[in-house]
Amino acid sequence: MTRRGDYHDAERQFERVLDHEPEHFLARLLQGVCCLRQHHLAEARIALTAAIAQRPRFHWSYLFRSQVHRESGDFVSAIGDLETALSCQPPAPEGYAALMEAAQVWRQQKHDSKARDLLERAVQLLPSEPAARRELDDLEGRAR
Repeated sequence: MTRRGDYHDAERQFERVLDHEPEHFLARLLQGVCCLRQHHLAEARIALTAAIAQRPRFHWSYLFRSQVHRESGDFVSAIGDLETALSCQPPAPEGYAALMEAAQVWRQQKHDSKARDLLERAVQLLPSEPAARRELDDLEGRAR
C-alpha cells in the first residue's frame, strides 16, 4: 500500500499489527513514516521516537524523524537527529543522504560554512555522486 501512496490504509494496518504485537519494531517505524507522508507530524514524531527507543542504533529512524523536525521548523532537532544518524555509521548512501540533508538545513538557516563542510564530507564519502558537488558549486557562486 505504501508503494501506491495509500499511507492512510497502510498506517491503519500497522496499527493493527501493533495492537497484537506492541513491540513490533518495523510496524512502529513504518507507521511513523506513513504519518510523516500524511503530514501528521505529531503522530510521526511519537511513532519514530518509540522506534528509536526500541533500536537506538538504527539510522533510518533518525533520518525519518529529522524530516519530521524539519517540517515542523525545529531545525536544531533535525540537525541533532542527522548527526545521531551519522554516528550510527550508516552505509555510504545513507550517510551521504544524511550529510546532504544536514547541509540543506544549515543552508536554510544561512550557515553556509557549516553546509560547505558537510557537502565536502559528502563528496569524500561518495565522490561519484554529483549532487554534493553541484551544491558546493552553488554555494561558491552565492559567495561571490
